[in-house]
Amino acid sequence: MSGPPRNATVLNTTVLSNFAHVGRVELLFDLPQVATVEAVQRELDDGTETHPYLTNAVAALKNEIPVVSSSDEAAQIEETLLETLDPGEAQALAVADVADGVLVTDDGDARRTAKCRGVSMTGSIGLLVRFIRCGHTRRRTRRRDPAAPPTPTYARRARARRHASPRRRGGSPRPARALRTR
Repeated sequence: MSGPPRNATVLNTTVLSNFAHVGRVELLFDLPQVATVEAVQRELDDGTETHPYLTNAVAALKNEIPVVSSSDEAAQIEETLLETLDPGEAQALAVADVADGVLVTDDGDARRTAKCRGVSMTGSIGLLVRFIRCGHTRRRTRRRDPAAPPTPTYARRARARRHASPRRRGGSPRPARALRTR
């Protein structure tokens, strides 16, 4: 693809990497006007040797998520951004800026720069919240061995620790249950 669509949702390397790491890149396919940039594609390609899970993200770029080229205007913005940002962040931010789109990144420097430039942005957590609200995933989505026993919830673990402790918060011993009165 050549240029980005208007109001594009431009994905950065960190977000693609995060969703690839948990095996849920397909959640990104339904984002409005989703795209990424050539520099991000290069970063992902370079990382597949040391991080094999990135092959999921690279496959998504070949099949589902278009990789766009920078326009002349975006290339000029990118040049100034390269003074403070890495190539993937700089190009993604420049394309999102020109397309009047949304930058999707977890990089702190890119987020600060986007805010200064007035570019809309979100990150992996923002996308997760969106996917939960839209019903694409559940809050407790995780991969687990179905034969493994269920893990206790946080509340049950905390209760178990409290009851196993011989002392209460104040330091005095816990009264026996039979002696409690209401």
